[in-house]
This record gives sequence, C-alpha cells and structure tokens, in this order.
Amino acid sequence: MGLLLCGIEITRFVLINQKAERTSATIADLVSQSHGMSEGEINSLMDASNFVMAPYNIADDGQIVVS
Repeated sequence: MGLLLCGIEITRFVLINQKAERTSATIADLVSQSHGMSEGEINSLMDASNFVMAPYNIADDGQIVVS
C-alpha cells in the first residue's frame, strides 16, 4: 500500500513540475516577444499562466515574477 501511494505522489510531483516548467517557458516566451509591458498585458500574462497551469491553481499556491 505504501509503495502504491508513493508511486502516486511521485507521479503527481512530476506532473506539477512539468506544468510549472511549461508555464515558465510560455511566460518567458511571451515576455521576450513584447517591446514593453503595460498593466493590461501583465494581467493577460497572468490569465495565460492560469490557463497553462490548469487544473492546478497557481494564484493560490504559487507566484509569478516578471522582470
């Protein structure tokens, strides 16, 4: 039973890690294509990050830093 639960948790960790990497790559790509960022564009980036990270909610459990 312990091995089964451990396998499930490892699989969840890998999936969340891949989602986070994909989200960061997507946001980095969108930011690098922009000449300047307005407040509306940053809000759109946050919406896009929530879409890419779905079904996990990044707003509750994480943060995004755009510099």
